[in-house]
Amino acid sequence: NAVVALRSSNQNDLSPAVAASNHSGKRSSGKHHAATMDQRKREERNAREKERSCRIARQIDDLRNLLSRGGVIVAKGTKSSVLAEAANYINMLQEQQCRWEMDRQ
Repeated sequence: NAVVALRSSNQNDLSPAVAASNHSGKRSSGKHHAATMDQRKREERNAREKERSCRIARQIDDLRNLLSRGGVIVAKGTKSSVLAEAANYINMLQEQQCRWEMDRQ
């Protein structure tokens, strides 16, 4: 790859051996640096995503515990089941509040 990149527009100007010997190593270093930067960015992005995922999992567990204290038992299932039960519980509380407000009038 380096040999092909270093050849001039006239393919016959340099032999592969001459082209390889003229190679200063800077391109390889630049490519290596870019690859290292890409790898570092990927690792940072993965670490942020893992942190975000862990934070969501903790919040789902907190929500499951809140529901449990409210009398709603949510089996250790999927995150979506916890969210669905939370939505149902909030709707039930809102309906209950409306009934109480109508009873007070």
